[in-house]
Parts: sequence; structure tokens; C-alpha cells
Amino acid sequence: MGREGRACGQCGAAARDDGRFCAYCGAELPAPAAPPHPLGDVDARLAAVERHPDLPRLNRHTPSTGMYTGGMFFGVVFGVVFAGFALFILSGFTRMRFTFALFPALFVLIGVGVAVGSVVKGVRFAKAPLRRTPAVIVDERTEVSGGGKNSSASTSYYATLEFKGGRRKEYGVLHRLAGELAPGDAGLAYLKGDVLVDFRRVRV
Repeated sequence: MGREGRACGQCGAAARDDGRFCAYCGAELPAPAAPPHPLGDVDARLAAVERHPDLPRLNRHTPSTGMYTGGMFFGVVFGVVFAGFALFILSGFTRMRFTFALFPALFVLIGVGVAVGSVVKGVRFAKAPLRRTPAVIVDERTEVSGGGKNSSASTSYYATLEFKGGRRKEYGVLHRLAGELAPGDAGLAYLKGDVLVDFRRVRV
């Protein structure tokens, strides 16, 4: 048969290309078969997770989010200290030309912005409900930012989850959890806002 394994339903000829119509009789050809999902039948695996005898116990589990909130608290402290240091420097420019004071003033604004952003992020995270839902890990990636002569690089971790019906979404992942995930893992995802705070595998 043709490359897609299709045959004309009217004359039985094999399809020779990806066209919609048979090259011999002109009849409309069946649509090409969708390629198989690389992780198998995800919906069937998720249904098996929902039926698993360990699910009631896993639903009672409440993961710790202390490391995530601690990181945001560090952002607040860093922003306040940075802004305070820049403000101290700015005080030395009070009698100098205005243009010389722009740079430390800019650093003050940056520090305040970091602190306020961390507070807003922390409040949103604290208010977000903890959701427990069956999911399959589809992919994971890292993102490195910063790094230089006087600072170390920061690594952020992300995982793409697939849910029932084929819906996918990428979530941030806590550092302690990142090394424990692998594409193809099925289990119960613990989600808070846009963060995957825990994942418990279920053998299905």
C-alpha cells in the first residue's frame, strides 16, 4: 500500500501520495491515520491511575511547599537589601549633578521591583488551591539565567504534563523534584498555581 497505508474505498487502489483523492478513480480517500502517541494510550493509563488502589492514600498526601516559599522570601530580602544599598549610595550624590544620581536611583527602583514582585508572587502562590490530578510527564526542560564574574547562574526547571483528553500544560518544578521526573511517568500530580510541587508515580 501507499506510504500512509491507505487504499481507495471505491476501486481498492493503494494511495500513492498524501492527496485527498484517488489517482485512478477520483474518489475521496480516507484520512491518513494519526501517528501513534510516543507514550502509548495516555487516556487509558490515566484511567488506570484513577482506578488504582493507592489513589485514596495519595489523595490524602499534602506535599510541603516550604522550599518554594523560602525562595520567594529570599527574593524579598535580596530586593530590600539591594534597594537599601543603592539608596545609601544615592545619598552620597545628593549634592552632585542630577545625571550622576540617576544610576543609583535606577538600582533603588530595581531592588524595590524585585521585592514587590516576590511578594506578589508569594501571595498568589499562597492563595492558589492545591489540586491533585492524574497526569503523565510528557517532557521536561531546564532554563539557566544569570551567571557571571560576580554572580552564580540560576537554573529553573519545567515539566510538561498531559491530562485526560490530550490537554497539555507546562509547569514550573521545585528543584528537589526535578531530578525525580522522567518522560513517560504516570501518576498523581500535585499542582499549586503554575507550579508542580510534587508527583507520585503509579505503576499502570
